[in-house]
Amino acid sequence: MKNFLIALFFSLFVIPTYASCIGGTPFTGKNNVTYCVSNFQMNWWAAHMWCQSNNMKLATPSELCDYDVHPWNGDKGCWNIEGKVSLNHYGWLNLARPGNTPLVYVLIGTRYYGQSIRSDTSCLAICAPQ
Repeated sequence: MKNFLIALFFSLFVIPTYASCIGGTPFTGKNNVTYCVSNFQMNWWAAHMWCQSNNMKLATPSELCDYDVHPWNGDKGCWNIEGKVSLNHYGWLNLARPGNTPLVYVLIGTRYYGQSIRSDTSCLAICAPQ
């Protein structure tokens, strides 16, 4: 019984929770970080919740796009994922802005990005590790 309680303690409090990518496709950026992109389109709020359900968070532009000497600064490309996954689809990023103002999305697998409103349902979720 003692061994069982020790094992239970370690499994609940010591062993870290690992992110999953259920309902999505994992891919690794040039920075060797593994991201998860959803297999279905959704609005920004649903993307945010979907990432949380996979023990991840909606990726920020700097988390997803920074690479080497090419940091994301709002007017440069998303270099980290260019050529790393070929989905040819737009994905939501987490750039905190109030209300329903335009938010950033990226054309997955390229370095190109743009803006849309949170209620747009044509983007995939792009999640980063917590």
